[in-house]
Order: sequence, then C-alpha cells, then structure tokens
Amino acid sequence: VTISTDGKITDVNKATELATGIPRARLIGSNFSDYFTDPQKAHDGYQRVFEAGFVRDYLLTIRHVAGSETDVLYNATVYRNDKGQIQGVFAAARDITELKAADKRSNFTNALLKLFAQKTSLKEYLDSVLQVIQDWTSCQALGIRVVDADQRVPYGSFRGFSSDFLALEGNLSLASDNCICLRAIARKFEAQDHSILTAGGSFRCDNGPAFVNGMSAEKQADYRGHCIKFGFTSLVVIPIAYRDRILGVIHLADSREAFFKSATVEFLESISPLIGEAIKRFHAEEELAKYRGHLEELVQ
Repeated sequence: VTISTDGKITDVNKATELATGIPRARLIGSNFSDYFTDPQKAHDGYQRVFEAGFVRDYLLTIRHVAGSETDVLYNATVYRNDKGQIQGVFAAARDITELKAADKRSNFTNALLKLFAQKTSLKEYLDSVLQVIQDWTSCQALGIRVVDADQRVPYGSFRGFSSDFLALEGNLSLASDNCICLRAIARKFEAQDHSILTAGGSFRCDNGPAFVNGMSAEKQADYRGHCIKFGFTSLVVIPIAYRDRILGVIHLADSREAFFKSATVEFLESISPLIGEAIKRFHAEEELAKYRGHLEELVQ
C-alpha cells in the first residue's frame, strides 16, 4: 500500500483487497488507519515513517469487512520525487497469523511439560492442565475424564459444568452407560458417529441439537443428550492415550455454534499423549505408594 503525507491511501495491490475485503477503487482515497483494529496505532506507525524515514516489523491487525482479523508486520519507507521531496509512504506487510499460532502452540506444549514436572498429584495436575486448555481455547466448559479400576469414567477435573449437569454426567460407566465420551474411550463407534469423527479419532460437533435432531428416535438414545439439554451446541471429545491404551478423554463444550475449529482439535489431539503419559505416571506413583505402605506394615 502507498500512503500520502496526509494519511490517505494512494494505491494498493490485490493482497490488500483480499485482506480488507474492499475493492481497490474504494480503498484509494480513504484513510489508511481505518482498516485496523487499532486505528491510532496505525496512524502513529505511518507518522513514524515520515519522521524516521522507515519502520521495521510494525505490528498491526487488519480488520476484514466480514469481521475476521489478520495479524501483520509492516515494513515501510518514504518515497521521494525527482527533487528529493517526500511524496508518501510505501508499506508492505506480511501475514504472521500462522507464526503467532505456532508460538502459541509451542507455549502451550511447554506449559504442559512444566506441569508434568512440577505437580505432585493427579488432581493438581489435571486442574492445571484444564486451566491451560481453557486459556488457550476460551471455551465455556471443559473436563478431563479418567477411567478408574472399576471401569467408571468420572471427571478427574472440570470447569464450567453446573452441579446439575455433573449429577447426570459426572460418573459414567463403561459397563452400563452409552455416550460419545465412552465410545471414544472404548473405540466402539455407531454408524451415525462417523459424520463427526475426526481422522485422529476424536468427536467434533459444530451443532449438537441439529445433529441429534437429524437422527431417528432410536439413534438419539445413544447420545444421552445432556450436553445439549444444558445449552451446549459445540462439542469436542478427544481421547487421551498412553501408547495403545485409552486412559480417558478431554471433553470441551460451548454454547456457541461451530466454536471449535478443526485446527484446535488437531492440535489438542497431538498433545493428548503428553497428558496420557502424565496420567500413567501419577497412577504408577499411587500404586507404588500403596505398596510402600503395605511393605511397612509387613516389616512392623
């Protein structure tokens, strides 16, 4: 984009049209600052170019007319006429959305690794993991179910679910209950499951009520429906594995439709083995503690 000394756009390329959703003819002559989430910062940026002659890696966020946003880094310099007089600013931006997402994923993974080393109990660990996941996804409710020795699958930790919901869903059994959380653990899927089954073996549903209402009454029974009855529209269930064994699931829920993007689910699938490794370690330590206690009794 080129900008005049009074901050008006004088020319743009096709990439600017795509980033803003506005045709070139409408962009030319308009205020450069108007197309960013922080217009004042955009104004300060091009003013700095006039003062210093250039700027490098100036962070701004372009706002598309449809509401989406693109994080970019601008590099800009002044350009002059034949007499050496400043005519305006030439600015070029590069999209850093994926770079920021990669940094965010890296920070998330590092946080999980630190928790694995720092926490001394499974409950403390799972509570901290849920905090990290909620901060990363901004979802309204989530929990981690862990299979116990009696084949029950209670929430080892949860956030955002009401007491009424937990009374119905908080302590399911692989032996007697049937829902997608349990089928994700048992790896036993119904025919209707495949439309919301990901390549990584998770469930991702963008509109739970519409999905269930499209089934026969007989098939609806396999979905219990409590998540939907409590107002959750977007649902995700991600298995937690240790090697080839499923130890539990991450359960995410939100009232907003299509809230969980496929990239979010794929990333959580990729890090779930870290959680599985930690669960296995805490279980092993609990067993060792029992054996130590028993040995002490025998010695006495």
